[in-house]
Amino acid sequence: MGTSQPVVARPRRAVGLLAVTQFLLEVQFWFPLWLIFLLHLGFDLTTAVLADGVFRLVSVLAEIPMGLLADRMGRKASYLLITGLSAVTFAGIAMINSTWQLFGMWIVWGVLWALNSGAATTYAYELSQQLGPKQGPRGFAVIKGAGQAAVLVSLVTAGLLYGVDPALPFWLTAAMAVLAGLLALGLPDVPRVGPPASLRQVLADIRAALAGRATRSVMAVAALFMFYGWSVRILFQPLALDLELTPEQTGWMYAGVAAVGIVASLATGWVRPTHRRLVIGGGMIITVVAAALTFWWSWLGPVAWLPMLSLAWAAGWTTLELELSGRTRPAIRATVLSLVASVAGVGIAVARPGLGALADRTSSAMAYGGWAAVGVIVVVVFVVLLRRMGDHPMPAVSDDRDAGISGQSAD
Repeated sequence: MGTSQPVVARPRRAVGLLAVTQFLLEVQFWFPLWLIFLLHLGFDLTTAVLADGVFRLVSVLAEIPMGLLADRMGRKASYLLITGLSAVTFAGIAMINSTWQLFGMWIVWGVLWALNSGAATTYAYELSQQLGPKQGPRGFAVIKGAGQAAVLVSLVTAGLLYGVDPALPFWLTAAMAVLAGLLALGLPDVPRVGPPASLRQVLADIRAALAGRATRSVMAVAALFMFYGWSVRILFQPLALDLELTPEQTGWMYAGVAAVGIVASLATGWVRPTHRRLVIGGGMIITVVAAALTFWWSWLGPVAWLPMLSLAWAAGWTTLELELSGRTRPAIRATVLSLVASVAGVGIAVARPGLGALADRTSSAMAYGGWAAVGVIVVVVFVVLLRRMGDHPMPAVSDDRDAGISGQSAD
């Protein structure tokens, strides 16, 4: 038997404070405008999407090392590192004036992305679990919803900030990261049970996770969902450009997308574990359908199809994060999340530049149509994997020495 879950004092306060810091970290004044910003600086679209490809490659290579680092450093230390790297990254982007600086900052951004993908989610999950088995998923959903709310607020104002100065959205994002870091100093750490696991123990734990069919399947489902659902987002800005939207209109387009994401993220906290597969499967199907509809009626994309994509992504991915975290031992939780992101990132690093180049040579609508065609094959594989992952994962325990990978008993 494993030992009980380590206790954090005043867990409601901790979850609330983490939601605030996530709000500050998730602001995306840059998101609807980064491509427009690079074009403004004189870079062409092909160079911009190649930089995105380099970013994806770096994030893939850094995922597992950053996950291992996060599991060994501890949750709070890793989170503070994320805030510091965020400030450096966006301040650096604001000062780009050459191609080598562009690719250099995108490399730093890739390292930040890799660290954030596992460490921040793990911290959010483990703090929210302090609220108990029923309130834990809801606390996790609140933290994720706070991040989506930050996206909404920042995207509404992004165009206005860009109109004042094209670099201002990036400077403000960096400043918010600094503030997040200062507030994060008041967060509790999640106590570790026993000494940090050795590299040999970590590798053995990962092999054990991959040996169980149910756990292996949910990891594969998550990687496939991330690959397909995140790759298509590179086409949001090309669609706005094709439709000749102004920066302010593009900001409002993203605001609508974010508003849907808030609702979807919050709602996942009330989904019963037995219904999670339906949410995940529905998220994938809606993503494919929305891509196809954008191909046929691209002019409705900003008000209809892109919000559909946001709904699918927020609901499906937040649910998958809960599933992954709940099935994985604490000692390798961030590493497993990073492993999933790494596998997905291999495909994303190819798909996103490819979709960007296709949109550049033809149109964004054609790129959406091609991705929808790929999605028909993806859905078939996805359904098979969903059936294998099963329902009712066992609760994850905290004793890394005695506990197994939760969920393997379903194999």
